[in-house]
Amino acid sequence: MDTEFRMSTLTNIYRAIQQSLQRSEPEVWTPDVVGKRQHVREIHLASISPDVKPPLIIGLHGYGINEMQMKTLVNVQLNQPFIYLAPRAPYIHPTGGYAWFPVDSISNGDKGREFHVDPASVQSSLQLIAELIPLAVERYQADPNRVFIIGYSQGAAMSIAFMLSHPELLAGGAAMSGQLLDEAKSLASKARNGNPARESKPFFLGYGTKDPFITQSDMLNTIAFMESGGVNVTYHEYPIPHVVSQQQLRDLERWILPYC
Repeated sequence: MDTEFRMSTLTNIYRAIQQSLQRSEPEVWTPDVVGKRQHVREIHLASISPDVKPPLIIGLHGYGINEMQMKTLVNVQLNQPFIYLAPRAPYIHPTGGYAWFPVDSISNGDKGREFHVDPASVQSSLQLIAELIPLAVERYQADPNRVFIIGYSQGAAMSIAFMLSHPELLAGGAAMSGQLLDEAKSLASKARNGNPARESKPFFLGYGTKDPFITQSDMLNTIAFMESGGVNVTYHEYPIPHVVSQQQLRDLERWILPYC
């Protein structure tokens, strides 16, 4: 009897721990976007008030990971109410996780490997984000004039592309450990024609000088292209590899706060 009591007690404790862990994870919103059910994590929710509409932050994760990366790696904290959502990328990575667009790696002899991106996949993911934003604004009663997009790695490349292609939906954006995609340049050029919405929109770029994938030249080219389209770029360098440091995160928070 004593053994049964102890086992019952341990079972109850185990269930309580499991429930606590489940509650600590962000809730999931599953809207229908581009004809498919999407998976969106609610990283941070402001208390919704009918009088004050909070800013909305959309966080885009890296290649082969999932949306929880934005909570662990880019867990933005602001001293005011805000909504922070992280959608899951639509393409399944071959080794697990998800991607905003597939990447093909091709050997190029002595020059190493070349990476090729499918432009249609990039455009499809951009369209997904463009359709998600107004749904999120309505659901969470966010301010449509204070929508920001931030991304890490492949998500950073997407946030840059989204600012260039859909500036009318954003108040600003940020990219960490990411660069401009060649495939996004044509989309940006099309959006640039007759669309002044990009003018003076603020954008934060964070780059690690020890990044093995992205060179400083890549970043300078990214800045030049964005600024030529009217984006107001704030650029920071950090002595780090392809990661997000605490200093970079604090700089991002200080940068975004005045626009919120």
